[in-house]
Amino acid sequence: MARIVFVLTDALHNQAVPAGSDPVTAKLVARSILLAIHAFTDADNQDALALLRGLRNEVLHAG
Repeated sequence: MARIVFVLTDALHNQAVPAGSDPVTAKLVARSILLAIHAFTDADNQDALALLRGLRNEVLHAG
């Protein structure tokens, strides 16, 4: 799970800079992350959303 979190956090971080404040790009990035979480885990919707919030917070604090 730690590797998945690292890879998804890195992907989100790399996409955040070029996306800027474009909501369409942000939505696509978030959707990709949720699909990846679902593909690699048995997480239900609440678990996936909690992990996504954690990833978002990590990226915001790393910048």
